Amino acid sequence: MTSYLYAHDIRIFDYARFVEPLRDQIRANAERVAQKAGIQIEFVRKTSFRKESRIQQVLIQRGSHPGLVQILSAMESCPTYQPWHDKKTQHPLPDAGQRVHDD
Repeated sequence: MTSYLYAHDIRIFDYARFVEPLRDQIRANAERVAQKAGIQIEFVRKTSFRKESRIQQVLIQRGSHPGLVQILSAMESCPTYQPWHDKKTQHPLPDAGQRVHDD
């Protein structure tokens, strides 16, 4: 991650702003695809949500003809990068939760 950001002249503290347009493009494309297919995007809020079960319900309602069945939107948990400032090198770096503290 650090190499990519440095190679593209992106400050680590600007990463969130850097990816916003991509996030917005992905969201807009999903909305266009859903509208074209005549379906609603369903936001999944519960971790216990069974995607396969929901798709089976939709297939029972719409039939098993070819085409887009459903678009599900969810916030998936994942490792995150938090920028921190390396006191030794004086460079900001992303912290993937694996940093050793020198305190």
